[in-house]
Amino acid sequence: MEGTVLRSGDQVRITAQLIEAATDKHLRSQSYEAELRDTLALQSKVAKAIADQIRINLNSQEQAALKNARVVNPQAYESYLKRRYFSE
Repeated sequence: MEGTVLRSGDQVRITAQLIEAATDKHLRSQSYEAELRDTLALQSKVAKAIADQIRINLNSQEQAALKNARVVNPQAYESYLKRRYFSE
Protein backbone atom coordinates (compact mmCIF):
# COMPACT_ATOMS: atom_id res chain seq x y z
CA MET A 1 0.00 0.00 0.00
CA GLU A 2 1.09 3.51 -0.79
CA GLY A 3 -0.97 6.57 -0.27
CA THR A 4 -1.29 10.28 0.15
CA VAL A 5 -3.46 12.57 2.21
CA LEU A 6 -4.25 16.05 0.94
CA ARG A 7 -6.12 18.71 2.86
CA SER A 8 -7.62 21.75 1.18
CA GLY A 9 -9.66 24.00 3.44
CA ASP A 10 -12.34 21.86 5.06
CA GLN A 11 -11.91 18.99 2.61
CA VAL A 12 -9.58 15.98 2.84
CA ARG A 13 -8.66 13.52 0.09
CA ILE A 14 -7.01 10.16 0.66
CA THR A 15 -5.51 8.38 -2.33
CA ALA A 16 -4.60 4.73 -1.78
CA GLN A 17 -2.59 2.65 -4.22
CA LEU A 18 -2.29 -1.12 -4.08
CA ILE A 19 1.08 -2.23 -5.43
CA GLU A 20 2.40 -5.74 -6.01
CA ALA A 21 5.63 -5.74 -4.01
CA ALA A 22 7.50 -8.32 -6.08
CA THR A 23 7.08 -6.47 -9.38
CA ASP A 24 6.29 -2.92 -8.21
CA LYS A 25 3.23 -3.16 -10.46
CA HIS A 26 0.32 -0.83 -9.62
CA LEU A 27 -2.77 -2.98 -9.19
CA ARG A 28 -5.33 -0.41 -8.14
CA SER A 29 -5.63 3.23 -7.20
CA GLN A 30 -8.62 4.90 -5.59
CA SER A 31 -9.28 8.38 -4.17
CA TYR A 32 -11.71 9.14 -1.36
CA GLU A 33 -12.94 12.60 -0.35
CA ALA A 34 -14.84 13.96 2.63
CA GLU A 35 -15.17 16.99 4.86
CA LEU A 36 -12.39 17.34 7.41
CA ARG A 37 -14.81 16.74 10.30
CA ASP A 38 -15.58 13.31 8.80
CA THR A 39 -11.91 12.25 8.70
CA LEU A 40 -12.39 9.23 10.95
CA ALA A 41 -15.30 7.96 8.87
CA LEU A 42 -13.21 8.47 5.74
CA GLN A 43 -10.33 6.50 7.26
CA SER A 44 -12.74 3.68 8.07
CA LYS A 45 -14.10 3.71 4.53
CA VAL A 46 -10.57 3.50 3.09
CA ALA A 47 -9.59 0.70 5.51
CA LYS A 48 -12.67 -1.33 4.56
CA ALA A 49 -12.06 -0.81 0.83
CA ILE A 50 -8.45 -1.97 1.23
CA ALA A 51 -9.52 -5.02 3.26
CA ASP A 52 -12.10 -5.87 0.58
CA GLN A 53 -9.54 -5.44 -2.19
CA ILE A 54 -6.93 -7.71 -0.63
CA ARG A 55 -9.64 -10.09 0.54
CA ILE A 56 -9.08 -9.92 4.26
CA ASN A 57 -12.00 -11.26 6.23
CA LEU A 58 -12.89 -8.95 9.10
CA ASN A 59 -14.49 -10.38 12.19
CA SER A 60 -17.72 -8.83 13.50
CA GLN A 61 -15.88 -6.67 16.07
CA GLU A 62 -13.57 -5.23 13.39
CA GLN A 63 -16.54 -4.58 11.07
CA ALA A 64 -18.41 -2.79 13.86
CA ALA A 65 -15.38 -0.61 14.62
CA LEU A 66 -15.27 0.52 10.97
CA LYS A 67 -18.97 1.43 11.01
CA ASN A 68 -18.89 3.44 14.25
CA ALA A 69 -16.64 6.33 13.23
CA ARG A 70 -17.13 9.58 15.14
CA VAL A 71 -17.26 13.14 13.86
CA VAL A 72 -14.18 15.10 14.94
CA ASN A 73 -13.46 18.75 15.59
CA PRO A 74 -11.20 19.75 12.66
CA GLN A 75 -9.11 22.20 14.70
CA ALA A 76 -8.55 19.66 17.48
CA TYR A 77 -7.57 16.97 14.96
CA GLU A 78 -5.15 19.33 13.22
CA SER A 79 -3.57 20.23 16.58
CA TYR A 80 -3.23 16.54 17.38
CA LEU A 81 -1.50 15.83 14.05
CA LYS A 82 0.87 18.78 14.49
CA ARG A 83 1.78 17.61 17.99
CA ARG A 84 2.54 14.10 16.69
CA TYR A 85 4.62 15.50 13.83
CA PHE A 86 6.71 17.81 16.01
CA SER A 87 7.20 15.32 18.83
CA GLU A 88 8.83 12.74 16.56
